[in-house]
Amino acid sequence: MHIDIIEYIKGRVYICTTMIIFKPLLKTYFPNSTLLIDHFHVIRLINDQLNHTRKTIIRKQIKR
Repeated sequence: MHIDIIEYIKGRVYICTTMIIFKPLLKTYFPNSTLLIDHFHVIRLINDQLNHTRKTIIRKQIKR
């Protein structure tokens, strides 16, 4: 996870990052910033978790 874009427009900082883990840090150092989450990485995280759950269920079924 990393910060992709930091842009300064009309006195406001816009920060695009892959995940929300940076929110407390950003609000500390950039209190007037707007946080944007990269939707690609959110969908990828959801897919990864679904895939992990699917594999876990299949392994349990095979052990029976």
